[in-house]
Amino acid sequence: MRALEPCGSFSASDNFLKPMDPVPAIDQGEFKVSKEELDYCKLYKRRENLDQIGSMSHVSEELWMLVVDWLMQVHNATELAEGILYRTINIFGRYVSQSVNVIESNEVFQLGFTSMVLASKYEDISDSKLEELLSRFPKPNEIELIWGKESLIVEKLHWDFTAPNAYHFLALFIKVGTSYKKMEDMVFFLAELGLMHYGVIVMRLPSMFAASALYAARCTLREVPVWNETLERLTGYSESNIKELAKLMVRFHSEAANQNLKAVYNKYSDQKWSSVAFCEPAKDLLED
Repeated sequence: MRALEPCGSFSASDNFLKPMDPVPAIDQGEFKVSKEELDYCKLYKRRENLDQIGSMSHVSEELWMLVVDWLMQVHNATELAEGILYRTINIFGRYVSQSVNVIESNEVFQLGFTSMVLASKYEDISDSKLEELLSRFPKPNEIELIWGKESLIVEKLHWDFTAPNAYHFLALFIKVGTSYKKMEDMVFFLAELGLMHYGVIVMRLPSMFAASALYAARCTLREVPVWNETLERLTGYSESNIKELAKLMVRFHSEAANQNLKAVYNKYSDQKWSSVAFCEPAKDLLED
């Protein structure tokens, strides 16, 4: 089972702890998760509408998909922790969406790779693992480019790499919404398909993205009931709130085998991930 990760240190003076949107009341005993995990969930929910990925005028959907697919290949080959992928996408997306100047395609790839380096450093990976990651940069003799991009990103984002991302919510939601590994793997398969499409993650809260992936996975593996009051109270979303986004994820699943970019599909075709890519998509949800 994936571990819920803290997203930085908090204090009572932080802006996201001030009254904002209501956070659903959550009782620890109801969900069989630790008090610490529920506290983190509440903090993430208070902060998640800050510092998220905005609209992108300088990066096309096609270029986004090319970069993210490549980053997923690098992430899988280096066997980095799963949380690093989601933090990478958050850092990369926030930087690109805040940029006002046109970014050349080769620079977009550099920014994506640099975001993964920063996410890995934040997670405090070993020196040997970091060296392995850096060795996957396509132009080793130009590695100094990455150090320059690091400075640009940390300056633009003000060193804030703690913004809640979908992984924080996925790790908690699956503890309640899944009871076996195949379901857990299906949730992450659908979520990673969603990351490929910036139109799915732009201006959507990470908690909604995570809840939609869980809902889509439960539909795919025909869990009954698909949604219930416990999941609604934990996630803060009813079926009607997440069904449309879940449909998109299922559509991506139904098209994945025939796409040219297959980092996600190939990963989840492996038995290590229960071969969930081969499961029949929840076509009844698409027809609903």
